[in-house]
Amino acid sequence: MGVLDGLRDLLGRSVADLVGSHEDPDALLAQALTEMERELTAARLQADAATREATHARELHELRREEARVLGQRADEAEADGLPEEAARQRTARDKALHHAGVLEAEAGRSETTAAQVREAVGALERLAAEATARQREVRERLAELRRARADRPRPQVGERPPPPSPPGERTREAVERDFDHLEARSAVEDRLAELKKRAGK
Repeated sequence: MGVLDGLRDLLGRSVADLVGSHEDPDALLAQALTEMERELTAARLQADAATREATHARELHELRREEARVLGQRADEAEADGLPEEAARQRTARDKALHHAGVLEAEAGRSETTAAQVREAVGALERLAAEATARQREVRERLAELRRARADRPRPQVGERPPPPSPPGERTREAVERDFDHLEARSAVEDRLAELKKRAGK
């Protein structure tokens, strides 16, 4: 599954579904966002390159058009001076410059279309990354709520019988909360490692 497909799959799941899964939702979203940033970096570079190419093609087109204008003016002057052969030579050069200008104009149009499409793709990726960041915030807030609820829960009294086991395939709230504690601890450790790696890389 590609980066975009994997991220869309995560975003298509509800916060409750993400939090209640056996997987670490915070870590999954963090990994997806990291890969998304790589995709965004590459896409932005591609958009910049396409924009530069389009600008260069447009500039060459304008230069060829100006060259054709000058050659046409020289042909008229040569004709006025009684130099038909020179006038014909200048007009031939003018026609070649106009043809080249037309080719460059078509190339510039294609490059501009490509640049616009790449910029649109970058915008879509940025919106997807923003949505994933918001979902990650929601997941972290939900985990914090469950952690507070666990802390406020009364401790069982001595001799109190434990709750009956859950039916097969069904998880109890206590089991889910234990998983949350484990996930939270893992997330804290991974955040600390990421911070240390970032500092070591500076």
